[in-house]
Amino acid sequence: MIQLNNFIDFNGNAKEAIEFYVKAFNIETPHITLFKDIPDSMTVSVESENRVAHANLKLAGTQIMISDTQVEKPILVGENITLFIQCDDLDEQKSIYEKLMVNANVIIPLSETFWSKSYAYFIDQFGIGWQLNYDAPETRK
Repeated sequence: MIQLNNFIDFNGNAKEAIEFYVKAFNIETPHITLFKDIPDSMTVSVESENRVAHANLKLAGTQIMISDTQVEKPILVGENITLFIQCDDLDEQKSIYEKLMVNANVIIPLSETFWSKSYAYFIDQFGIGWQLNYDAPETRK
């Protein structure tokens, strides 16, 4: 099974955006993980430590994942929204990855991360950003 979500990157104002969306949609304030709170396996500059590494808004039966970029990696507004696919089957994730990779620009190849056994991030041939994440059924609460 796969689940399609949205992922939005901000240039240092993710906390402000989260507060705005929480009020606008009258939804629960999510847990916010800052870059300084993630495992040491990821190098983060001092300037980026207090930026949002991850937050997950729940809205209308879907998730809007939010993050700031690191200071050294600013994004362009309009290029900061990607489609985020949660997969609970590694073979299905790999199949989707291989099919979407035609003429794609790979940002992070399908590989293990500190949060997932299998994750990839790339821009497809049409300029659409995709993130594929394996969500192991045995680790869900």
